[in-house]
Amino acid sequence: MSRVLVVHADAATAERVAARLREDGLTAHAVTSGERAMDRFIQEPADVVVIDYALEGRDGLSTAEAIRWMPGGRRARLILTAAREPEDASLARLGADVDAFAALVGPTDDDRLAREVAAAAAVEPHTAETRILEVEEALLEAERSRELAPDEETIEGDLDTPRALEFRDETFDEPSPAGWELDGRLEGREVRALAEEARETHSDLFGSFDQMPFARVLHRLASKRATGALICVHPPDERATTEGTEPTKVVYFRAGVPVHVRSNLVTECLGQVLTRSRRIGPEALRASLSAVRRGEGKQGEVLVSMGAIGPLELSEGLAEQLRIKLFDLFAWRRGTFRYSAERRPPRELVDLELGLAEIATVGIRQGLPKGDVLAQLEGERARYVIPRAREMVRFVQLRLDEGLRALIRRIDGRHTLGELLDQASDPGEAAQLVHAMECLDAVRFDDAPLRPRSRPPAALPSVPDEAVLAESEEAPFEADITDPTMEPAPMPDEGPEPEPAPDPEGSGTRRSPSASPEALDDRVARLFEAERHFRRGQRALDKGDAERARGAFERAVALCGDEGQFVGYLGWARHLASPDDPAVLDAALVSAGEACELAPDMADVHRLRGRLLEAAGRHEEARDAMTRARSLDAEAAQRE
Repeated sequence: MSRVLVVHADAATAERVAARLREDGLTAHAVTSGERAMDRFIQEPADVVVIDYALEGRDGLSTAEAIRWMPGGRRARLILTAAREPEDASLARLGADVDAFAALVGPTDDDRLAREVAAAAAVEPHTAETRILEVEEALLEAERSRELAPDEETIEGDLDTPRALEFRDETFDEPSPAGWELDGRLEGREVRALAEEARETHSDLFGSFDQMPFARVLHRLASKRATGALICVHPPDERATTEGTEPTKVVYFRAGVPVHVRSNLVTECLGQVLTRSRRIGPEALRASLSAVRRGEGKQGEVLVSMGAIGPLELSEGLAEQLRIKLFDLFAWRRGTFRYSAERRPPRELVDLELGLAEIATVGIRQGLPKGDVLAQLEGERARYVIPRAREMVRFVQLRLDEGLRALIRRIDGRHTLGELLDQASDPGEAAQLVHAMECLDAVRFDDAPLRPRSRPPAALPSVPDEAVLAESEEAPFEADITDPTMEPAPMPDEGPEPEPAPDPEGSGTRRSPSASPEALDDRVARLFEAERHFRRGQRALDKGDAERARGAFERAVALCGDEGQFVGYLGWARHLASPDDPAVLDAALVSAGEACELAPDMADVHRLRGRLLEAAGRHEEARDAMTRARSLDAEAAQRE
């Protein structure tokens, strides 16, 4: 009896399809995410895997690629489904990259899908057993040859013969340069070609790292939700490259987040990374390179087929390689960068799967020495650190030690940078974290402290821990962090306590500044949950699913009803879901006006209002709204 795994974001659809397949005598299981599909496949490999393209988080194609590398993944028959054709390419074209058995586009048709599954289950899967046996025999022959010629490092001859794999059985800290010939050469040539092409094309984002560090470039692209490639070129130095030119990297972005990196640095080739981390030895490295020369596939695939490493070890090695490539850029003090929106992220086995705050924090920690960051911030020590609540959420969610979490709790707009650093258990680490926050616009420096206001909007009041925070002499925040539109001013010496702000429609988002720690932690939990729904809504909009986006934005607004961006996107999604309903458009315009009042300095909400006004035929007002959005974009670019 064939085993089938059904992967669909909608639980009801997944279970309905699985039930239909069980009627045909198949063993079918249903899961709702790529991560759960991978876990299930590892526990019980399936003969046929039905994967919907529009999964949340790890999309269907990435899930299919990951399954291909798991034990039994090459034998599985994959069927990709999608409600509509993806934007990047046709589903059939994308399916060819993962050797899919079928690609079905359109509303889920249970009977049609059942027929495809039955056809797939009847096909004898292809295997790599013959190739594995050949490699094993070659390694055994190499073992026997070493006993006869222990001092011979390599034997010249036909690469297709087992004797081409002979070498001394040593473990090197660094792989031999002989392994550089193929390991990463193709990637290096592609990287250089992209760099040469970028010089000839126009780019609206280019510059040098001595003027704009890599962390600020990340923030610029994140704020634009950019999808494309950032080509980075460093002046020649002592580091070796695969083709002998200057160090060059290409960072691919999807919706403003770096998802993949390619490099021409020899030390960042996959074989070198796996060998330095002791995941493989030089014998496996040489054998895999010989197999690649014979055209047997990519090096990672060959290593798994050889049995030198398992799929999980390969995934870990690829993830480590991508982190090494990316974090190295934070140390670049020289060189140029140029962004190209024409280059789309490649379909790779492993994405970085790191949030922007984690990338900046770890990258600065690894690339910039503590002393250098402290010296860089020396001129700001007497200035106040002013938080921006929405951006600070990214850092609160990071797993940090208690010393750095205490630092975040003290960033309330009433302490100077010098005070924060002097009270930190490790001033150098604290400086690195503050620098990461400033690069991502989560904090800014000002000559005056932040003035509390009587009607604080939803913001970041405290830092929740996995365990209950220990009591301290100073409360984490006595007042709410205000929004980024508020101007700092000297704090009043005295005055009446502000009245608690109302709670609109029972959303629980506005609280009294004197609320209990439990209430504040509840509120910050609501903000985190609202942010997750908001990101889901944005992903749904990117995929053209206005109905799903509307539902996600409604949940975000229910949790945090006074966040202008949430309100603005909800109105826009409602209009997209019902574009021909004038009543919905009128209501969306009301939401857009409210959003602009809540977040007057946020370009996004003015831009959405402009689109709605244009749809309503109010062209003059639409032009004014768009002009305001462009002005705010320009101001943000100048600040960076």
